[in-house]
Amino acid sequence: MAKEKDIIEKIVKVITEYFNSTNSSEGEYWDADEQTFEYKIKFKPIEMLINKNKGDFYTLESCSYEGYIKLKVTSLMVGFPEDGEWEQMYGEDDIPEYVWDMEKEKIEDEIYDMLPNICIRTEFILD
Repeated sequence: MAKEKDIIEKIVKVITEYFNSTNSSEGEYWDADEQTFEYKIKFKPIEMLINKNKGDFYTLESCSYEGYIKLKVTSLMVGFPEDGEWEQMYGEDDIPEYVWDMEKEKIEDEIYDMLPNICIRTEFILD
C-alpha cells in the first residue's frame, strides 16, 4: 500500500509542476456571424484526486491511474484581434462551450503525453 501511495504522490507532484508552468491558455473562436474573438484564460488547480484505475467504464484500459482536477478560472478575457481591446468576462457562457471543451482536452492530452498511463478529467470552475 505504501508503494501505491508513493506512486500517487509522484503523479501529483508531476501534475503540480505542470500547472506551475502552465497556468494560462489563449486562442480564438468565431461567433455565429463569423466575427473573430480572442480569449485568454488564467487558471489554477484547486482540487486534485488521483487513484489506481479500478477498471470502471469511464476510463481506458491503458490507464493505470485515473483522476480529476478542478481548475479555478482566475481571469477570463475576451477581445478583438483587430483593435486590441479586451473585456473581463465572468461567466462560463461568455465563451462557447466548445472552447471550454477544447481547453480541457488540451490539458488532458498534455498530461497524458507526460504521464501516458494516467487518465485525467478536468473541470473549470468559475465563481
